Amino acid sequence: MDDELDPSQPEFGLFTSTYTYLRALLDERYRDVTDGQRTLIAVLRMYLAILPDARYDGAPFTLSHPDFDSQNIILNDFGNIAAFIDWDGIATAPRQLGALGYPAWLTVDWDPDMYDDYRKNPHHDTEADLHAYRKMYSDAIDTISGGTLGDVVRNSHIVFTLCIDICSRLQIPEKVLHLGTYVFGTGRDFALHLMVRCLV
Repeated sequence: MDDELDPSQPEFGLFTSTYTYLRALLDERYRDVTDGQRTLIAVLRMYLAILPDARYDGAPFTLSHPDFDSQNIILNDFGNIAAFIDWDGIATAPRQLGALGYPAWLTVDWDPDMYDDYRKNPHHDTEADLHAYRKMYSDAIDTISGGTLGDVVRNSHIVFTLCIDICSRLQIPEKVLHLGTYVFGTGRDFALHLMVRCLV
């Protein structure tokens, strides 16, 4: 529980959007920080100002499974989904962080640490593979919804990554920098420069 805010604090919440929730987390968690962390927080605030899509950053809210990954999906003998398990910590959230977000196994490349471990498997999916799978997933949602929900899903992994970066007390600049390459379209020069600034 050390990494979580005390839910008994009445001044924290309720929130009507991802933006207001994450901004409150930044303000609450980083009152006493080092100069290097201030730089990191400034970068996160900049990302927060531009990445959540206002069209989807609020009601209607949906259920958000706390660990929507393959180990928590039960299939029947015919390969059809029979159940989702491990609902401890369920929450309600805007659609991109809730029911219309990608399953975790499709976004493993957006967590540099996790993806480094994942790539040790000789049969791992490449970043290009995962990008293609995400497109297939969002296209399927778009088709099933009659063209109304594909856009909600399409960039949900970016907002989710931002959420994870902000919610983590153990800020890892590499994760934040991964978002930087998306935001600025730059390579490792920008990432290394910002990492040095964050660690000083």
